[in-house]
Order: sequence, then C-alpha cells, then structure tokens
Amino acid sequence: MQFMKANFSHINSISTLYIDSWKTTYRDLVPDSYLEKLSYQESEEKWSNFLQKDGASIVAAFSDQQTIVAFGAYEQYSHSSHKGELVALYISEGTQGQGLGTLLMDFIKRDLYSLGVQSIDIWALGKNKRAVNFYKRQGARFVKNQPHEFDGVFLDDVLYTYDLTNNKTCRS
Repeated sequence: MQFMKANFSHINSISTLYIDSWKTTYRDLVPDSYLEKLSYQESEEKWSNFLQKDGASIVAAFSDQQTIVAFGAYEQYSHSSHKGELVALYISEGTQGQGLGTLLMDFIKRDLYSLGVQSIDIWALGKNKRAVNFYKRQGARFVKNQPHEFDGVFLDDVLYTYDLTNNKTCRS
C-alpha cells in the first residue's frame, strides 16, 4: 500500500470511491432518496473545488495495482492557523478493516501538525457507529451534536475534536 497526496488526475477515482462508499456505508442510515440523488459528476466538481482551496489536501491510499482504495480529505482552517478539519475519510468496502483508516489518520495528523495545526475537528453522522467508534479509538473527544437534513429527514451530525499537541504520531 502506498500513500501520497492526490492531485487533479486522481479526482475521478476519488469521486467514484466517495459516491460508492456513501451508497454502501449510509444505506439504512440516511433516506434512500438521498442516496439515489448522489451524482458522480457533482462529486467530481466537489473534490476538484476542494483541492483548489488554500490549505486543503487529499491523501490517497493506492493498492499494489495503483488503484485508489481509500482517501482522506483535510484542511487547515483559514480563520485559525492552529485548527484544521478532517473533511472526509473513505475506504473502499473491500479494504475496510485492514488498518487503512488508522494509517490515513496518522498521515493527516502529521501533515497538519507540520503546518502548525494543534487540533482537528471531525464531523460524523451520529448513526454511523463504525465511524464514531473509530474516531473515539483515535483519541477524538465529543464536542456537540448538530442536526443535518438528508432529504427532509433530520439526523444528528456529531463533532469531535482531536488534540495534536499530545500525540506521539505527530512527533515521529
């Protein structure tokens, strides 16, 4: 497995992984009508626009066949040089449970810490217990709930924060 920062040539693969992950991970968590409206083209626009932002990065995990099997998108907040956000962390269904999430998080933590970021905000759908438990195992602490509408249904997003100043990963 190889990890590297993504560029615009990777947007199609990242967008496909993003939509495919939503359709599998969030089935039975958000309304089917919401999932049916997800668009690969809109996803490409979303991730292209994200990559153009100052302080934004995407790290991709490549299989031995050079296929993107996971990615993490993150940014340093423009309003605070000491804070950042994990915007997305998606792992293909076939490679989940192999430690890729932890490896991606370690890469992201080190990269943001090297930029002077001291804490990372992480939003997750509260009903996505697998993600919530993963972030808790990573050492993130709960901050608050916030309602989010998915096609007329309100669900709680949860905000966690991760302190980088006391993290061994960042210092290695």
